[in-house]
Amino acid sequence: MAADHPRNYGRVLRYTVQFYPLSVQFGEQRVKTSSSQTTMFVENNALTTVTLGSVSTQGSDFSIAQNNCGTTLARNTGCSLEVVFTPSATGGRAGSMSVTASDSSSPHTAALQGTGISNGIGTLSSSTLSFGTQKVGTQSKPQQVTFTNTGTGTLTLSGIAISPRLFTQSNACGASLAAGAHCTVSVQFAPTLQGLLAGSLSIQDDGSGGQHTLVLSGIGQ
Repeated sequence: MAADHPRNYGRVLRYTVQFYPLSVQFGEQRVKTSSSQTTMFVENNALTTVTLGSVSTQGSDFSIAQNNCGTTLARNTGCSLEVVFTPSATGGRAGSMSVTASDSSSPHTAALQGTGISNGIGTLSSSTLSFGTQKVGTQSKPQQVTFTNTGTGTLTLSGIAISPRLFTQSNACGASLAAGAHCTVSVQFAPTLQGLLAGSLSIQDDGSGGQHTLVLSGIGQ
């Protein structure tokens, strides 16, 4: 059935019938859970009524939750569709939506994109580590921080980095961390300069947010 839809002021029309928008980005969504519904339109910018065929999605991560389009679409009108994203795996996911119509440029497509993220949730036991005063040219005793997966799915760890080189780290974290599991990261401070010095340690994973940062500080004496 016909529905109100965004007018075409200021937009160059590529086809008689087309999707609006032509591309949808769903953002991050936890694996095997569904996003909120996103509205898309099929617009008929022709001077006559067109016949609509099937509307479908390509890519198993995207689906039509509600189809308000009938079999015909009057001129200068549109009909709406509700689309959801349900990622089957982590990482970037891509698909498309298509509709056939009686105009000469059929079929018509729109791009669909989203990012699947783990059901795991990474949490650091502290947001800062302070090493106090340390003589230049010597190394501090190690301080430890715990990284825990408080979510319900496995986290994939893609990297642990530390900077600048005044700080060093060693860790017992592998390539993945099961739900409820934790690992330990040890950090040391070896100043080469006098004064207040700062750095950071970051852990990258495929969960929500993706990056966890620990602020480091110490004083070279």
